[in-house]
Formats: sequence, C-alpha cells, structure tokens
Amino acid sequence: MDSNNYSNKSESDSSRSQGTENLVEIREEQVVQSIQRITSLYPSMGEKNRSGLWNTFYLSITAIGCIFGDIGTSPLYVYASMFKGPPGEKEVIGSLSLILWALIMVVTVKYVIFILNADNNGEGGIIALVSLIPKQTNPKLKSALTILALCGSSFILGDGVITPAVSLLSAVEGLEVGVPGGEITKWIVPITVVILFFLFVVQSFGTEAIGIVCGPIMILWFFSIGIFGLLKVIDHPIVFRAFNPWEGIQHFLLDGSRGFLLLGTVILCVTGCEALYADLGHTGKKPIRLSWILIVMPSLMLNYLGQASQFLGNPDTSNPFFEMIPTSFFWPMIVLATVACVIASQGLISGSFSIINQVISLKFFPPLHVKHTSNKISGQIYIAQVNWVLAFLTLITVIGFKHSSSLIGAYGLGVSMVMIATTIMYIFVLRLHFRYSYWIITPLGLGFIIMDGLFFTSSIEKIPTGGWYPIVIGIVMSSIMLIWRYGRSKMVKVIHDSSPPLSTSLQQVDLLNRGDAAVFMSHYEEKTPLSLVKLQPFLTHMPYPLFFVNIYHLPVPFIKDEHRVVAKELIPDRGVFQVSINYGYAEIINVPWVIKKLFIERHIQLNPKSINKLKTQQKQEQMEIPPTKKEIVGYHYTERNDTDGSDVELEVQGVPHITYFLSRLRVKSSKKQFILKRLSIFIYDVLLQNSRSEAHYYGIHHSSMMEIGSKIQI
Repeated sequence: MDSNNYSNKSESDSSRSQGTENLVEIREEQVVQSIQRITSLYPSMGEKNRSGLWNTFYLSITAIGCIFGDIGTSPLYVYASMFKGPPGEKEVIGSLSLILWALIMVVTVKYVIFILNADNNGEGGIIALVSLIPKQTNPKLKSALTILALCGSSFILGDGVITPAVSLLSAVEGLEVGVPGGEITKWIVPITVVILFFLFVVQSFGTEAIGIVCGPIMILWFFSIGIFGLLKVIDHPIVFRAFNPWEGIQHFLLDGSRGFLLLGTVILCVTGCEALYADLGHTGKKPIRLSWILIVMPSLMLNYLGQASQFLGNPDTSNPFFEMIPTSFFWPMIVLATVACVIASQGLISGSFSIINQVISLKFFPPLHVKHTSNKISGQIYIAQVNWVLAFLTLITVIGFKHSSSLIGAYGLGVSMVMIATTIMYIFVLRLHFRYSYWIITPLGLGFIIMDGLFFTSSIEKIPTGGWYPIVIGIVMSSIMLIWRYGRSKMVKVIHDSSPPLSTSLQQVDLLNRGDAAVFMSHYEEKTPLSLVKLQPFLTHMPYPLFFVNIYHLPVPFIKDEHRVVAKELIPDRGVFQVSINYGYAEIINVPWVIKKLFIERHIQLNPKSINKLKTQQKQEQMEIPPTKKEIVGYHYTERNDTDGSDVELEVQGVPHITYFLSRLRVKSSKKQFILKRLSIFIYDVLLQNSRSEAHYYGIHHSSMMEIGSKIQI
C-alpha cells in the first residue's frame, strides 16, 4: 500500500516531546483519518459479509433467534401482572394502549429507526456511542460521558441476570394451569434451574449456531402467539380502540398514582431493546429492522390484543396468555413457550459478551479470553468467564426469588436507567459526531428523555421489592471498570516516567547479530520496555533481529488490513525495528501472526551476513532477498484471529525462532495516600494478578515467551 496513507509518520516522530498521551492521540487520529479517506473505496469489514438477499434472509432468522427472544416472550408475564383484581373495560383498554404505544415509540421509533443508525462500523451498544465522541471534545465532558456509558453497560449486565430467570420461570409456571391441585408447584424451580444450566452450557457454540437453530423455533413462536391472539380478538373487536393513544394517556393521567405506577409494569414489554442495540454487530441493521417490522411487532401486538379480549370475556383471568390458548394446543404451547424462553435469554447473554469485549479493548476491564465463534461475522463472540458468572448469578436468582411474580418487582428499574443513559449519549453523539443542529436535537432529545424519565420514576418504587438487586450488580461492575481504568492509568504513567529513552538503552548494548529474534512488548514508542530495563544488566549481546512492538487500540471496532501495521528500521542494517500494530476495540490481538507475516511477505528482511549465523535449519534455507525497506507502512493479508494461546506455535520456513519478552507487574500504593486510593490500588492489584496474562492477551504461546517480574509503586 502507498505510504501516503501514513504521510504524517515523520510528524508523529517529531511530536514525541509533546508527551506520550499526545503521541497516542496523534497516532489514533492518523489512522482514523486514513480510514475515513478510503471508506468509499470498498465496504467495511463489519458489513462486507452481510450484503445480498440470501445473507439478509439468513441474518434475519439469526436476529429473530438470538435478539428478539426477550421482547418476544414478554406477553407471558406483562399483562398478567398489570391488575391487582378483576379489571373493567376502561382499565383493560387503557393498559393495552400503553403497551402498544410503548412498543411503537420505544422500540420502533427510538431504537429501530433512530438509535440503530448510531453505529461504529457496524458495531452497536452504549460503548460504541462513547467511541463516536470526537477526541477534540472537552476532556471533562468526555470523561463524564464515558462514566455514564460504563454505568449504563453495567446495568445491562445486571438485567442479563434477571431476564433469563423471569422469562423461564414464567413459562414453566404455565404448568400450574395445566396441572391442577398444586402438585407441580414444587417442581417449578428445579425444572427452571436445569433448563437454565443447559442454556449457558451451549453458549460456547456461538450465536451463529444458536441463532440458526433457534430462529425457526422463534418464527414458529411469533406466528403462534399472533394467530392465537387474532382468534381471540374476534370475540371482542373493541380492543382495537387501544390504538387510539388517548385511551392510554387518559388512563395514565386520570387514574392517579395507580396509573402512573402502571408504567413500571408497562416497561417490561420493551425489555431487551438495549440488547437489540448491543447485538447490532451480530447481524446488522437491515436484518433487525426487517425482522421487527414484518414479524415480531405484528405478532406481539396481536397477542396483547388477544389477552385484552380474554380479560374482557373473563375478568377473573389470572394467566391470560395460557388461558386464551385452545385446549387442544395447550400442551404444545407449554413446550414451545419453554423453548422460546430459553432463547429469550440469548439476546442479553450475547449482548453481555459484546459489552465486556468492548470495555476490555478500551482498557476498562481486566483482559479475558475472547473466542470468535463465526468465520462470517466478527461480532459473534463467546467469553467463558462472563458466561459462567452470569450462569451462577442467574441460578441464585431463580432459587432466591422462586416465582416470576417476585422477580417482576426487581425487573424494570435497571432497564429504565440504561434507556436514559443511552438517550443522553445519543444526544451528544448527534451533536458532536454527526453535527446535527439544535433544531433537530432539542425536540428529539426532549421527547426521548421525557419518555424514559416517566418509565424510570415509575420504577423507583420497585427498589424495596427487589429493584435493588440489579442496581447492586450494576454498581459492582461499574466499580470494577473504573478501578481498573484508574489503576492502569497510574501504572502506565509510572512506567513511562521511570523508563529511560529507547535510544539511550540501545547505545548501551552490543548490537552484534546473534541467533534468535526477540520481540519486546512496549507501551510507548520512545521509551525502553520495562522488561528490557530489568533484563539489560544480564545481556552481553542483543538478539537479532530485534523488535519493539506497540499495540494501539483505536476507537473503531475493526481496522482494515491495509492500516494494521506501521514498521520502521531504527538502526540501519542492524536489524532493530519499531513495529506499531493497530487494532479496533472489537478485534482479537495476535502479535506472533503479525510479526511472522512481516517475514513471510518480505517486509522485514534479514542481513545476508547475519542469516549465515542463524540456526542450522535456517542455514539450509535459500531465501531471495529483495531490496530492504527502511520503513514499511501497512500491508494486506487475511488475518485469522482464532488462536487461544493453547496450540503449539509452529515454525514457519524463512522465519527465525522468535522469543517474546513480557512484563509481569504488581503494584502497591504509598502509605501516605488517602485510604480510598489505597483501597482502589489494592483492588486493582488483585484484579491484575487474577486477570489474563499479557501472553494470552497478545496471543503468544508460553513456549515462545519470557516474563520479567516487576513491582512498582503508584
């Protein structure tokens, strides 16, 4: 690729005196600007596998299977929990109107039409909104928005615990309708626990496998609930009055505090819309929109209309969903509802994987192993630790609350808080990134904030009855993210200030060419890596060739291959290279693959005299040496980020054996620091020691690396 794409490289070199943080920002801006210049030349990585009629159809089925399950199973419990006693016609129509217009305004208008457009190269979620905030934004404002987004993503994780529990409990409780006498009640919790455990076990197969299997099942579910609802509507067509918004407004305004608090239950019909946005990278916008408009929303509305008709025909109804099912279809619907509720949990579980992967890449969370489960869509991932923590908390929730009616009291507050956070972030992104005028932003933002605010304030009364539970989970997750970010920033600053310039370190060693190559992972280009500082007194000669590698995570989900690498030779003809590797926040790092590709594609060339000094295996190899490139700016290759660090690292012909030198750090605080800072640093050190090692994070096999331990005070 032409070096003009990185024409500011020399400017970056000359700007090192401006400070390391400025250097990182300058480099990120160079890459982002370069990507923007060539975006129109070819499709982005996030969308290139989603075009075409067949792929759209395929991904639409996947979306129905793994994204719309939460919203799709809400008819099981929403309407049943609306009334404390037998309702009158006015209450039935008014409540139904609130539900229908919540689906229209919150899901269709806010999320499907507007917020899905705020994607970052195909990736969605509240973290993606953070990455869309321009770098020139006021630092304090950007920090505040980042914290807001982290809190919002934490509450999504909190809801990821409650959603599987309440959905599946509601379905299994349908057995109480079909088995009179109460004998089945004692088996509700054990059955739910077994099914939930199975759900979390199959997560490792990925959302592509789960979605394509569950998609047809969920299509059957939506058609079934829509048809049964339509058959019931025939008995009382008066329920179509609910499409008049005044019916809902009148019920909300004239029924006093009862009508206001009713919104705390209505919000349950739109739970899962945040997961819908977070899962954008799994399928793309078009499949989500087509699935919602053509299948999901019509089916949900017909079913809610049918339940309203059931109440009008029998006000003493306790479970309108199952009681309106014809007797001959009751048991098949019990089975289908149970399977659908298993699938209902998939949206938030897969969304949780996406959120954790994004915050890891943005350095707000300890490194974890991220497994890509699809060769077609980069956003389909699995994180084992997240999966099993969610499994444990969900099972504890089922055992502790025991009944879906108890969980309803804990459900909804976290959802409303996430919706408010997303709205605020979206408003700032419209202004700062998309440059929309205030004439557009003000009415749109006010409308969304008022709508979200009403849902939030009506849900506050749930705190004593279980609403505290997802809030505690959200606070714990937010604290971990903020402590990790604080501790890491302090640690990196100390390393930067205490490390000597790289040029000084290279002058103090003999650069006589030796056998094996070495790679030192570094935080900053102009500073000596801490591993080399500790190792240098014991080295008589430096290895050949020698690489100093920096990893840059840029505020975009995926980096095109042409912008992956910038490499230059620091000392001419002595085999000392500076290599900078760029990754998006949704990508998996694989440093050995990148370094070997530099050799394989002849971007890094060995000195012919030095080749004769390599191992016997390399002595026997005949390599044609083209002219040496003093600076390499980008190269193109098809990268497979599927290593998990467990496979043996294979030798490649024409590539010398490479040893990777890493740092294993511990931190401690000064006794003079404030107690809260000391506690934060202590927690950070615990997280640091129990997090994934740098070797796993960089994709380096243990047989090819050496860790140098250090303890620093921050």
